Amino acid sequence: MLCKSVRLAWIVLGLVSLQEATAQTAQAGSNTSLIGALESNGFKQLAGMFGTLRLKDDDIPTNLNLTILAPTDQAIQDFSASMGLSLEELRARPGLVDTLLSYHVIPGRKLTGAGLVAGGPPRTAKPLSAMSNPQDVLRFQRLANGTITVTDVQNNTAHVAGQPLMLPRANVFPVDRVLLNGDVFTNVTTLLQFHPEFSSLAALMPKAPGLAGSFRDNTFNHTLLAPTNDALAAASALVPSDEQGLTQVLQYHVIAQPGTLPDNFTQGAPLSTLLPGHNVVIRYRRVTVPARFNSSRNTSSTTATVEPEAGSPDAAANVTSTNLFSGKNSMMWQSLQDSSEAMSSGSAVDAGDEF
Repeated sequence: MLCKSVRLAWIVLGLVSLQEATAQTAQAGSNTSLIGALESNGFKQLAGMFGTLRLKDDDIPTNLNLTILAPTDQAIQDFSASMGLSLEELRARPGLVDTLLSYHVIPGRKLTGAGLVAGGPPRTAKPLSAMSNPQDVLRFQRLANGTITVTDVQNNTAHVAGQPLMLPRANVFPVDRVLLNGDVFTNVTTLLQFHPEFSSLAALMPKAPGLAGSFRDNTFNHTLLAPTNDALAAASALVPSDEQGLTQVLQYHVIAQPGTLPDNFTQGAPLSTLLPGHNVVIRYRRVTVPARFNSSRNTSSTTATVEPEAGSPDAAANVTSTNLFSGKNSMMWQSLQDSSEAMSSGSAVDAGDEF
């Protein structure tokens, strides 16, 4: 399981101190860094997001060519508002920023407009993979009027909004909206609907309207432990059918505090859930992954489990995917029980407390 908060570092760190950052199509001025070039060419908010990652000059890869899709300041402001975040709150979430920037970087190729979409209009290019995930493709198309568009995996379409900024190791294309991969959503409901492994959980939401309401807006500011379809199927006989019981079960799968793993959770410490008086415990192990592309920065992978409270009949749940984002929610986990059952609390306050 990849610790996503460092997945972009080895690719982006090579952009921080690009030498001789002069533009061929758009003027980059005398700046010698990517951040300086972005700031001087109207990408102030994007430059601030790169700064959030605390990139260091001594981690500069020497053999990278990149294409960067650069959301305009207005696009980033619109995205931040759709997530229920201020710009300051957005920049204070490095895990989210890293995930976003990963999807706006195409590695290994300095593409021009013709490279994005070859041939005359209209034409759709072969999908290009961004850094975030090989499955998180970007689809480019040239419209009849010559405009180039790019569509993300959630079918949001952005327009290339001007001439590219040509830098020694990166071509930067302005785009008029933030592109979203399969890790970032404006609310929990949309996230569950997008990922087929959560279809059973999504189907349960209307049966617990009190909790489902917060899932539909962007104010959900907790950590969701989301049972997969397999986990719910294994526990189907124990899933309460009444609204109160189902709500309590779902509340036990929500850690009250938001955060990213492993940065924001203390290993072994009880974590309160939205089910009053009940908690869970997180345990994780980090494994160092050697640096790639001549970067001096190592990355790490993290394996994690979530343990129900003492007295619960269930085993620990394996965490199979971490750091998905929805609205103000800083994190979302996909969890699956070793015993193929969703977690239950150790208390018998209600029969509906247990899966």
